[in-house]
Amino acid sequence: MLYRILLLLLVASQMGAQEYGTLKIYISPPPETIMIDDEILAYSNMAILKPGKYFLKAWAPDRKLLDTIVEVKADQVTNFFYRMKLDKAYLDFQVVNDEYARKKTKHIGLPAMATALVAGSLVFTYIKGQSLYNETVDAYEEYVYAPYNIDSKAENFETAQSQYRGYVTAYYIEWGALAVCGYFLYKGIKAMKTIEQPVYKPSKNPLELNNVGMGRDRYGNYTIGFTFSIN
Repeated sequence: MLYRILLLLLVASQMGAQEYGTLKIYISPPPETIMIDDEILAYSNMAILKPGKYFLKAWAPDRKLLDTIVEVKADQVTNFFYRMKLDKAYLDFQVVNDEYARKKTKHIGLPAMATALVAGSLVFTYIKGQSLYNETVDAYEEYVYAPYNIDSKAENFETAQSQYRGYVTAYYIEWGALAVCGYFLYKGIKAMKTIEQPVYKPSKNPLELNNVGMGRDRYGNYTIGFTFSIN
């Protein structure tokens, strides 16, 4: 009995004397999953570990998987800093998407902008033309029914009529320009229908938890097991 008590005290003293180190992880952007030796660091960026080397994995959307080794020393704080790099699949998508956006601007954006500008100019010309038309009608009536200063009234009528004719010409020219812009816009929309819009498929989390199981170890203790898909 005395021997058993002394043995337990010896084991307890050895456990109390065991040394640990602290690992603090600083990763930008913050990863979705951090794993140390196949165990997920769930709630913080800090772990208390025994001295030694550990496999450290981290994953964030659109970033390369971090897979490295860190060393923890006894009674020391190990700070791990890392900036995650963009994933190649994400960079490739950006290139393809930029090319698609350039074609969309060429086929739709520019013709649509030109069509809007010409349409706005056409509305302005129409309103201004209507105003000049009314001024021309008033000048004509003053010229026809004027009891005196007929030459002056005739000159005013000719001036108003000339200005109105200029806006009539501009009005029909702008209608033609609007038709041309509309045609190119139609052709652009038709061309874009033949170009497939790129769709980004984000990579899956390779440290994703797949299964959880419960069992007993060789000492009869209940244990919980986790299964991960590490690609």
